[in-house]
Amino acid sequence: MRRKEFLKQTSLFLGALPTLGAASLPAVSRSRIPTTFDPMNWSEVRDQFALRRSHIHMSSFLLASHPKPVADAIERHRHALDEDPAHYWEEHFMTAEPEQQAAAGEYLGAPQIILR
Repeated sequence: MRRKEFLKQTSLFLGALPTLGAASLPAVSRSRIPTTFDPMNWSEVRDQFALRRSHIHMSSFLLASHPKPVADAIERHRHALDEDPAHYWEEHFMTAEPEQQAAAGEYLGAPQIILR
């Protein structure tokens, strides 16, 4: 997934969090989530979260489940850190935050401000 697409989907999910009241598929069913995503399709939005459908989750203002693209990115970083923490840290500690800020700023059309 490209960074801009990831930020776009994540922004849509985060924007929808306050309105999410129903639960989602359990984690074992997440592998059946389609590769294309329609943010206007409530079932597809709900399926991005590994929340139980047997509960109505109203705690998004307090704690929130990660949508699938975010959970997948967390898992990739966790795996890389588990495999080789020293080298992973060395390769990313200086660039991770500026890259995230630049990507978010580009997506939002905001100017990049560099603080030194």
